[in-house]
Amino acid sequence: MSTTAARPIPVLVCGAGPTGLTVALLLAQQGVECRIIDRRTSRSGLSRATGVNARALELLDQLGVAEDLLERGFPLTRNSYLRERDLLGIDDIAPVDSDMPALLSVSEAEVERGLEARLASCGVQVERGTAALTTAPDGRGPVTLTSPNGGAETVEARWVVDAEGAHSALRAALGISLVGPDAPGLWAAVDVKLDSWPFDAGDTPNWLDAQAFWAQPLPGGNIRVFFGQDSTAISAADVQRELDRRFPEPAEVLSLEEAQPFALGHRVASTFRRGHVFLAGDAAHQCSPIGGRGMNLGIQDAFNLGWKLAAAADDERFAGLLDSYDPERRPVVTDAVRTV
Repeated sequence: MSTTAARPIPVLVCGAGPTGLTVALLLAQQGVECRIIDRRTSRSGLSRATGVNARALELLDQLGVAEDLLERGFPLTRNSYLRERDLLGIDDIAPVDSDMPALLSVSEAEVERGLEARLASCGVQVERGTAALTTAPDGRGPVTLTSPNGGAETVEARWVVDAEGAHSALRAALGISLVGPDAPGLWAAVDVKLDSWPFDAGDTPNWLDAQAFWAQPLPGGNIRVFFGQDSTAISAADVQRELDRRFPEPAEVLSLEEAQPFALGHRVASTFRRGHVFLAGDAAHQCSPIGGRGMNLGIQDAFNLGWKLAAAADDERFAGLLDSYDPERRPVVTDAVRTV
């Protein structure tokens, strides 16, 4: 594998999910040069996280992205709690002191689309099919990237943002451990079309049992369901069986649109920084997907880190601000990760 060296840049962002895109867009809007790479050859289009909370929307609004998301999504307004088919109670999703809804039903794919379009309008394109391979264990050396043609590239960057997700190669190269337990078994996040929805349009019903089953309506008419699943093979029949046990009125699965089996962990990285490399989003922490928690935490990580990188890039005297990233984000993240 041949290796080429590129000219030094202020910031390299690894990973073009909502976290990486938010960092890159904030930097671009502040006039800071950056590169953003992603191992995927195209945006996945998978819904993945399905809720953006008010604080994340406020931050995205500062980047000019929230208005489009508000048009594409709708507010979630209450949680119903059930056991089998019996309704135990209802909680309104409490309004917050914000112009934004407390929780917006909109997919991670739409968040990525909006951020990437805004980033492109600033003249920055995601370099797809390019992945970070390794860097020096102390986080102070160049980063080696793979390129779409199979070659390798060595990049010197003043700072590196690792937003490559739960299976980050850079985090492994830095020897940073994830601390916390794994939930037993496998879980499934599945989007289905149903012939009926026996709840209010903005309701997210939760079933209080060991499987932690919940459901959520999505823009476009799909329903997201989340439940424990013994196998990585998920069928419409699996979902139908669960609905027949739980829904207070019959609902037929018309089609299975998307299925994502995964292992669930509640883990936080031992440090969010090593040398000039900063971990953000799922590279730094993993938690329950309820309410799009991981995506929202990642967007908030990105904003905390991004404005500090922009300030330090403009004036080296502000580089000390970057020392506050870990101590400011860690208590917020740790509290969220502990919440099921």
